[in-house]
Amino acid sequence: MKRRDFIKLSLLSASAFGLNVYSDPLFAMAGNPRKKLVFIFLKGGADVLSMFPPAQITSFRETINNCKEYNKDLKIHPSLPLNEDLIKNLMIFTHTGVRIKSSRSHFDQIEQIEKGYESDGYFARALGKLKKGVAIGAKVPTSFLGADVPLISNLSDINKGFELGDVKMTRRERLALFNTSKNSVLKTIVPKAIDDYDNIEKGFFNADSTKSDFVSSCVTASELTQSPKDGSFEPSIITIDFGGWDDHINLDPNNSSSAFSTRLSTLNNGLIALNDGMSSETIVVVMSEFGRTIRINPSKGADHGVGSAMMVFGKQVNTLFKGHKFSQSWDFSSTDKGLAGASSEAFAVKNDCFEVLDKVINGHVKAS
Repeated sequence: MKRRDFIKLSLLSASAFGLNVYSDPLFAMAGNPRKKLVFIFLKGGADVLSMFPPAQITSFRETINNCKEYNKDLKIHPSLPLNEDLIKNLMIFTHTGVRIKSSRSHFDQIEQIEKGYESDGYFARALGKLKKGVAIGAKVPTSFLGADVPLISNLSDINKGFELGDVKMTRRERLALFNTSKNSVLKTIVPKAIDDYDNIEKGFFNADSTKSDFVSSCVTASELTQSPKDGSFEPSIITIDFGGWDDHINLDPNNSSSAFSTRLSTLNNGLIALNDGMSSETIVVVMSEFGRTIRINPSKGADHGVGSAMMVFGKQVNTLFKGHKFSQSWDFSSTDKGLAGASSEAFAVKNDCFEVLDKVINGHVKAS
Protein backbone atom coordinates (compact mmCIF):
# COMPACT_ATOMS: atom_id res chain seq x y z
CA MET A 1 0.00 0.00 0.00
CA LYS A 2 1.31 3.46 -0.83
CA ARG A 3 2.57 5.86 1.81
CA ARG A 4 -0.29 8.24 1.12
CA ASP A 5 -2.79 5.59 2.18
CA PHE A 6 -1.35 5.77 5.68
CA ILE A 7 -0.22 9.37 6.07
CA LYS A 8 -3.03 11.89 6.25
CA LEU A 9 -2.87 15.42 7.59
CA SER A 10 0.20 15.33 9.85
CA LEU A 11 -0.46 18.63 11.52
CA LEU A 12 -0.53 19.94 15.07
CA SER A 13 -1.71 23.17 16.61
CA ALA A 14 -0.07 26.18 18.16
CA SER A 15 -1.31 25.15 21.57
CA ALA A 16 1.22 22.33 21.62
CA PHE A 17 4.16 23.59 19.60
CA GLY A 18 3.95 27.37 19.30
CA LEU A 19 2.77 27.12 15.70
CA ASN A 20 -0.20 29.12 14.48
CA VAL A 21 -3.37 27.58 13.08
CA TYR A 22 -5.89 30.37 12.82
CA SER A 23 -9.58 30.26 13.59
CA ASP A 24 -12.53 29.10 11.55
CA PRO A 25 -13.56 32.32 9.71
CA LEU A 26 -10.42 32.16 7.53
CA PHE A 27 -11.14 28.59 6.56
CA ALA A 28 -14.78 29.25 5.91
CA MET A 29 -13.73 31.75 3.26
CA ALA A 30 -11.42 29.31 1.53
CA GLY A 31 -13.92 27.49 -0.67
CA ASN A 32 -13.01 24.20 -2.32
CA PRO A 33 -10.36 24.82 -4.99
CA ARG A 34 -9.16 21.97 -7.19
CA LYS A 35 -6.02 23.38 -8.78
CA LYS A 36 -3.05 23.91 -6.51
CA LEU A 37 0.53 25.13 -6.32
CA VAL A 38 3.17 23.74 -3.97
CA PHE A 39 6.08 26.18 -3.80
CA ILE A 40 9.41 24.87 -2.46
CA PHE A 41 12.08 27.49 -1.71
CA LEU A 42 15.67 26.19 -1.54
CA LYS A 43 17.10 28.94 0.65
CA GLY A 44 20.83 29.61 0.62
CA GLY A 45 21.46 29.85 -3.10
CA ALA A 46 21.57 26.28 -4.46
CA ASP A 47 24.36 25.35 -6.85
CA VAL A 48 22.09 24.57 -9.77
CA LEU A 49 25.04 24.03 -12.10
CA SER A 50 25.90 20.93 -10.06
CA MET A 51 22.25 19.93 -9.72
CA PHE A 52 21.72 20.17 -13.48
CA PRO A 53 25.15 19.96 -15.14
CA PRO A 54 25.53 20.57 -18.87
CA ALA A 55 25.48 17.54 -21.13
CA GLN A 56 28.70 18.68 -22.78
CA ILE A 57 32.00 18.71 -20.90
CA THR A 58 33.17 22.22 -20.03
CA SER A 59 36.40 23.70 -18.70
CA PHE A 60 34.56 25.56 -15.93
CA ARG A 61 33.75 22.60 -13.68
CA GLU A 62 34.78 19.00 -13.18
CA THR A 63 32.58 16.45 -14.90
CA ILE A 64 30.02 14.91 -12.55
CA ASN A 65 29.84 11.17 -13.06
CA ASN A 66 26.77 8.93 -13.34
CA CYS A 67 24.29 11.70 -14.11
CA LYS A 68 20.85 11.02 -15.56
CA GLU A 69 20.08 12.61 -18.93
CA TYR A 70 17.26 15.17 -18.88
CA ASN A 71 17.48 16.59 -22.42
CA LYS A 72 20.17 17.00 -25.05
CA ASP A 73 21.67 19.92 -23.08
CA LEU A 74 21.14 19.07 -19.40
CA LYS A 75 21.77 16.21 -17.04
CA ILE A 76 20.55 15.60 -13.48
CA HIS A 77 22.91 14.98 -10.57
CA PRO A 78 23.06 11.29 -9.48
CA SER A 79 21.87 12.19 -5.96
CA LEU A 80 18.72 13.66 -7.51
CA PRO A 81 17.60 10.76 -9.73
CA LEU A 82 13.87 11.41 -9.16
CA ASN A 83 11.82 8.78 -10.99
CA GLU A 84 10.30 8.34 -14.41
CA ASP A 85 6.80 9.31 -13.31
CA LEU A 86 8.07 12.68 -12.08
CA ILE A 87 10.57 13.32 -14.88
CA LYS A 88 8.02 12.82 -17.65
CA ASN A 89 6.10 15.81 -16.25
CA LEU A 90 9.16 17.90 -15.34
CA MET A 91 10.35 21.21 -16.79
CA ILE A 92 13.78 22.55 -15.83
CA PHE A 93 14.20 26.23 -16.69
CA THR A 94 17.69 27.74 -16.56
CA HIS A 95 18.96 31.33 -16.25
CA THR A 96 16.03 32.20 -13.98
CA GLY A 97 15.92 34.83 -11.27
CA VAL A 98 14.81 38.35 -10.44
CA ARG A 99 15.36 41.08 -13.03
CA ILE A 100 15.97 43.80 -10.45
CA LYS A 101 18.90 42.79 -8.26
CA SER A 102 20.37 45.11 -5.66
CA SER A 103 23.08 42.74 -4.46
CA ARG A 104 24.07 39.10 -4.10
CA SER A 105 22.76 39.13 -0.55
CA HIS A 106 20.55 36.20 0.46
CA PHE A 107 18.22 38.52 2.35
CA ASP A 108 17.82 41.04 -0.50
CA GLN A 109 17.15 38.38 -3.10
CA ILE A 110 14.80 36.34 -0.92
CA GLU A 111 12.80 39.46 -0.09
CA GLN A 112 12.50 40.39 -3.76
CA ILE A 113 11.27 36.92 -4.65
CA GLU A 114 8.86 36.66 -1.74
CA LYS A 115 7.46 40.15 -2.34
CA GLY A 116 7.58 40.13 -6.13
CA TYR A 117 8.87 43.72 -6.44
CA GLU A 118 6.02 45.04 -4.26
CA SER A 119 5.59 45.86 -0.55
CA ASP A 120 3.41 42.89 0.38
CA GLY A 121 3.75 39.17 -0.33
CA TYR A 122 3.60 37.79 -3.86
CA PHE A 123 1.40 34.86 -2.87
CA ALA A 124 -0.77 37.11 -0.69
CA ARG A 125 -1.60 39.17 -3.79
CA ALA A 126 -2.13 36.01 -5.83
CA LEU A 127 -4.59 34.64 -3.27
CA GLY A 128 -6.59 37.86 -3.03
CA LYS A 129 -9.39 38.03 -0.49
CA LEU A 130 -9.95 34.29 -0.27
CA LYS A 131 -6.57 33.70 1.44
CA LYS A 132 -6.47 30.02 0.54
CA GLY A 133 -2.85 29.43 1.49
CA VAL A 134 -0.87 27.31 3.96
CA ALA A 135 2.76 27.56 5.09
CA ILE A 136 4.46 24.38 6.30
CA GLY A 137 7.48 24.88 8.54
CA ALA A 138 8.83 27.09 11.31
CA LYS A 139 7.29 30.38 10.19
CA VAL A 140 5.04 31.97 7.59
CA PRO A 141 7.22 33.29 4.72
CA THR A 142 7.12 36.89 3.56
CA SER A 143 5.45 35.68 0.36
CA PHE A 144 2.22 35.50 2.41
CA LEU A 145 2.67 38.98 3.93
CA GLY A 146 -0.78 40.57 3.96
CA ALA A 147 -2.69 37.26 4.01
CA ASP A 148 -3.44 35.76 7.42
CA VAL A 149 -2.69 32.19 6.35
CA PRO A 150 -2.23 29.29 8.78
CA LEU A 151 1.15 27.87 9.71
CA ILE A 152 1.25 24.15 10.32
CA SER A 153 3.87 21.74 11.55
CA ASN A 154 5.11 18.59 9.88
CA LEU A 155 5.31 14.92 10.74
CA SER A 156 8.57 15.25 12.68
CA ASP A 157 6.80 17.30 15.39
CA ILE A 158 4.01 14.84 16.05
CA ASN A 159 5.72 12.83 18.80
CA LYS A 160 6.33 15.92 20.96
CA GLY A 161 4.08 16.12 23.99
CA PHE A 162 2.68 12.61 23.63
CA GLU A 163 4.61 11.06 26.50
CA LEU A 164 4.84 11.88 30.19
CA GLY A 165 8.19 10.58 31.34
CA ASP A 166 8.32 6.90 30.43
CA VAL A 167 4.52 6.57 30.33
CA LYS A 168 2.87 6.91 26.94
CA MET A 169 -0.44 8.74 27.05
CA THR A 170 -3.56 7.05 25.75
CA ARG A 171 -5.24 8.32 22.60
CA ARG A 172 -8.02 9.89 24.66
CA GLU A 173 -5.51 11.62 26.94
CA ARG A 174 -3.61 12.97 23.96
CA LEU A 175 -6.78 14.28 22.36
CA ALA A 176 -7.65 16.00 25.62
CA LEU A 177 -4.49 18.14 25.27
CA PHE A 178 -6.19 20.02 22.46
CA ASN A 179 -9.27 22.15 22.63
CA THR A 180 -10.88 21.14 19.34
CA SER A 181 -14.52 21.72 20.24
CA LYS A 182 -14.66 25.26 18.79
CA ASN A 183 -12.29 24.77 15.88
CA SER A 184 -13.35 22.42 13.10
CA VAL A 185 -9.89 22.52 11.53
CA LEU A 186 -8.18 21.21 14.65
CA LYS A 187 -11.00 18.72 15.15
CA THR A 188 -10.04 17.19 11.79
CA ILE A 189 -6.26 17.56 12.08
CA VAL A 190 -5.38 16.40 15.59
CA PRO A 191 -6.90 12.87 15.58
CA LYS A 192 -5.29 12.14 12.20
CA ALA A 193 -1.93 13.42 13.45
CA ILE A 194 -2.12 11.14 16.49
CA ASP A 195 -3.07 8.15 14.35
CA ASP A 196 -0.19 8.88 11.97
CA TYR A 197 2.30 8.86 14.81
CA ASP A 198 0.94 5.55 16.09
CA ASN A 199 1.24 4.06 12.61
CA ILE A 200 4.88 5.12 12.44
CA GLU A 201 5.59 3.35 15.73
CA LYS A 202 3.95 0.20 14.37
CA GLY A 203 6.36 0.24 11.44
CA PHE A 204 3.81 1.04 8.72
CA PHE A 205 6.03 3.73 7.23
CA ASN A 206 9.28 3.55 5.35
CA ALA A 207 11.88 4.85 7.82
CA ASP A 208 13.19 7.36 5.28
CA SER A 209 9.81 9.11 5.33
CA THR A 210 10.25 10.29 8.89
CA LYS A 211 13.97 11.11 9.07
CA SER A 212 13.79 14.49 7.45
CA ASP A 213 11.73 17.57 8.24
CA PHE A 214 11.71 18.35 4.53
CA VAL A 215 10.46 14.91 3.46
CA SER A 216 7.82 15.06 6.21
CA SER A 217 6.74 18.48 4.97
CA CYS A 218 6.39 17.13 1.44
CA VAL A 219 4.23 14.26 2.66
CA THR A 220 2.04 16.72 4.57
CA ALA A 221 1.80 18.95 1.46
CA SER A 222 0.81 16.01 -0.73
CA GLU A 223 -2.10 15.24 1.57
CA LEU A 224 -3.19 18.87 1.63
CA THR A 225 -3.55 18.78 -2.16
CA GLN A 226 -6.17 16.04 -1.96
CA SER A 227 -9.77 17.20 -1.95
CA PRO A 228 -11.26 16.46 1.48
CA LYS A 229 -14.44 14.42 1.40
CA ASP A 230 -15.98 16.40 4.25
CA GLY A 231 -15.59 19.76 2.50
CA SER A 232 -13.10 21.07 5.08
CA PHE A 233 -10.33 23.58 4.38
CA GLU A 234 -8.51 23.06 1.08
CA PRO A 235 -5.64 25.43 0.21
CA SER A 236 -4.71 26.68 -3.25
CA ILE A 237 -1.07 27.56 -2.45
CA ILE A 238 1.21 25.61 -0.09
CA THR A 239 4.75 26.72 0.71
CA ILE A 240 7.74 24.78 2.07
CA ASP A 241 11.18 26.23 2.89
CA PHE A 242 14.27 24.00 2.64
CA GLY A 243 17.42 25.80 3.79
CA GLY A 244 21.13 25.04 3.99
CA TRP A 245 22.20 25.50 0.36
CA ASP A 246 24.98 28.10 0.94
CA ASP A 247 27.92 25.95 -0.22
CA HIS A 248 30.91 28.31 -0.09
CA ILE A 249 33.25 25.44 0.84
CA ASN A 250 33.69 21.76 -0.02
CA LEU A 251 30.91 21.49 -2.57
CA ASP A 252 32.40 18.20 -3.80
CA PRO A 253 29.51 17.20 -6.11
CA ASN A 254 31.21 13.93 -7.15
CA ASN A 255 31.23 12.67 -3.56
CA SER A 256 27.94 10.98 -2.73
CA SER A 257 28.62 11.54 0.99
CA SER A 258 29.25 15.29 0.74
CA ALA A 259 26.86 17.69 2.46
CA PHE A 260 25.66 18.89 -0.94
CA SER A 261 24.96 15.39 -2.28
CA THR A 262 23.26 14.36 0.96
CA ARG A 263 21.03 17.44 0.75
CA LEU A 264 20.18 16.58 -2.85
CA SER A 265 19.23 13.07 -1.77
CA THR A 266 16.85 14.53 0.82
CA LEU A 267 15.39 16.82 -1.85
CA ASN A 268 14.98 13.79 -4.11
CA ASN A 269 13.12 11.78 -1.46
CA GLY A 270 10.83 14.68 -0.64
CA LEU A 271 9.94 15.44 -4.25
CA ILE A 272 9.21 11.79 -5.01
CA ALA A 273 6.99 11.53 -1.92
CA LEU A 274 5.18 14.72 -2.92
CA ASN A 275 4.69 13.61 -6.52
CA ASP A 276 3.48 10.18 -5.41
CA GLY A 277 0.81 11.54 -3.09
CA MET A 278 -0.34 14.84 -4.58
CA SER A 279 -3.49 15.35 -6.62
CA SER A 280 -3.37 15.25 -10.41
CA GLU A 281 -4.22 18.96 -10.49
CA THR A 282 -1.21 20.09 -8.47
CA ILE A 283 1.86 21.85 -9.88
CA VAL A 284 5.09 22.04 -7.89
CA VAL A 285 7.66 24.83 -8.33
CA VAL A 286 11.15 24.45 -6.83
CA MET A 287 13.60 27.37 -6.90
CA SER A 288 16.37 29.18 -5.03
CA GLU A 289 17.06 32.89 -4.53
CA PHE A 290 20.06 32.78 -6.89
CA GLY A 291 22.54 30.36 -8.38
CA ARG A 292 26.23 30.25 -7.62
CA THR A 293 29.39 31.27 -9.44
CA ILE A 294 30.35 29.26 -12.50
CA ARG A 295 33.86 28.57 -11.28
CA ILE A 296 34.80 26.79 -8.07
CA ASN A 297 36.52 29.03 -5.50
CA PRO A 298 39.79 28.27 -3.64
CA SER A 299 37.79 26.72 -0.78
CA LYS A 300 36.35 24.18 -3.25
CA GLY A 301 32.92 25.72 -3.02
CA ALA A 302 31.03 28.26 -5.12
CA ASP A 303 30.08 31.80 -4.18
CA HIS A 304 26.86 33.79 -4.58
CA GLY A 305 25.78 33.98 -8.19
CA VAL A 306 22.91 35.53 -10.12
CA GLY A 307 20.99 33.34 -12.59
CA SER A 308 19.55 30.12 -11.16
CA ALA A 309 17.17 27.36 -12.28
CA MET A 310 13.58 26.35 -11.56
CA MET A 311 11.99 22.93 -11.48
CA VAL A 312 8.30 22.77 -12.37
CA PHE A 313 6.45 19.45 -12.33
CA GLY A 314 2.99 17.94 -12.20
CA LYS A 315 0.58 16.30 -14.62
CA GLN A 316 -0.64 19.68 -15.93
CA VAL A 317 2.83 21.10 -16.64
CA ASN A 318 3.42 19.90 -20.21
CA THR A 319 0.10 21.36 -21.33
CA LEU A 320 0.52 24.61 -19.40
CA PHE A 321 4.00 25.29 -20.76
CA LYS A 322 3.45 24.01 -24.29
CA GLY A 323 5.30 26.28 -26.71
CA HIS A 324 7.16 28.12 -23.95
CA LYS A 325 10.31 30.11 -24.72
CA PHE A 326 12.14 29.68 -21.40
CA SER A 327 15.79 28.56 -21.47
CA GLN A 328 16.46 24.89 -20.82
CA SER A 329 20.24 24.84 -21.23
CA TRP A 330 23.26 26.68 -19.83
CA ASP A 331 24.68 29.47 -21.95
CA PHE A 332 28.24 30.05 -20.74
CA SER A 333 28.45 33.19 -22.87
CA SER A 334 25.49 34.76 -21.01
CA THR A 335 27.09 35.77 -17.73
CA ASP A 336 26.92 38.47 -15.09
CA LYS A 337 30.16 39.72 -13.50
CA GLY A 338 28.40 41.48 -10.68
CA LEU A 339 31.55 41.24 -8.56
CA ALA A 340 35.09 41.93 -9.69
CA GLY A 341 37.16 39.10 -11.10
CA ALA A 342 36.50 36.12 -13.35
CA SER A 343 36.08 33.80 -10.36
CA SER A 344 32.86 35.63 -9.47
CA GLU A 345 31.38 35.23 -12.95
CA ALA A 346 27.85 33.85 -12.77
CA PHE A 347 25.04 33.04 -15.15
CA ALA A 348 22.92 36.00 -16.20
CA VAL A 349 19.16 36.07 -15.71
CA LYS A 350 17.38 35.47 -19.01
CA ASN A 351 14.00 34.47 -17.60
CA ASP A 352 12.31 36.46 -14.85
CA CYS A 353 11.18 33.89 -12.30
CA PHE A 354 7.85 35.69 -12.03
CA GLU A 355 7.09 34.97 -15.68
CA VAL A 356 7.14 31.28 -14.70
CA LEU A 357 5.26 31.81 -11.42
CA ASP A 358 2.68 34.09 -13.03
CA LYS A 359 1.99 31.42 -15.63
CA VAL A 360 1.37 28.84 -12.90
CA ILE A 361 -0.78 31.22 -10.84
CA ASN A 362 -2.86 32.69 -13.67
CA GLY A 363 -2.85 29.75 -16.08
CA HIS A 364 -3.37 27.04 -13.51
CA VAL A 365 -4.32 28.01 -9.93
CA LYS A 366 -6.77 30.73 -10.98
CA ALA A 367 -7.98 28.98 -14.12
CA SER A 368 -11.48 27.57 -14.18
